Amino acid sequence: MLQDMHLHTNFSDGANTLQEMAEAAVDCGLHEICFTDHVRKESDWWPEYFTECQRVAQSFLPNLNISCGVEAKVCDFSGTLDLPLSIDRKILQVAAIHRLPIGNRQFLRKDLLRQNGSFAVTCWMNTLSGLNKNPSISRIAHPFSLLPYMDITLDESFWNQVVHIFDKGSYLIEYNTKYDNSFIPLSFWKHFSPRIIFGSDSHSVEDLQKSCHTTIPYGLT
Repeated sequence: MLQDMHLHTNFSDGANTLQEMAEAAVDCGLHEICFTDHVRKESDWWPEYFTECQRVAQSFLPNLNISCGVEAKVCDFSGTLDLPLSIDRKILQVAAIHRLPIGNRQFLRKDLLRQNGSFAVTCWMNTLSGLNKNPSISRIAHPFSLLPYMDITLDESFWNQVVHIFDKGSYLIEYNTKYDNSFIPLSFWKHFSPRIIFGSDSHSVEDLQKSCHTTIPYGLT
């Protein structure tokens, strides 16, 4: 894996600085990384983060290409992200379905996903479809991370619906090595291969070092 497009630092819930994570990436032999610290609407530290990210990015050229992004949860079925209103649009916006919106700014708790069956699946599909309504979204992180918590049949019909939704989007799709991807058809990743990026979701230098040895399925890299 020569890229890692999902890294966190101590600007949010990571353990290390931008500088330390970039140094670890070079040691791992990576060519490209992206910082994606978590933000919420009330986050006020993003200007300092963006400035420092740009400084670090410049200092590591040409050996390492660094992008500056933020990861924010999807809030509704229209692709609205939980972002500070004043955030610089030069920062890559990474959408994450951390919880399922159910309308009226309410979310379905993860521990209730399985018992809500078809309702949870419908909300997930509507949330996914909503991403296509927000052209500012650069990529979607770990798009399938909630599926194992649902009582759902992952049959051909289900994946055909998912492919149809993603076909309408233009954002990049993350293959996140932190999560179990074994239930996702290899054909899905190959279908969207030009839009696939890889990320470890590392929150520390130690996480990043471990991820360097992650095996990506043949044909995806």
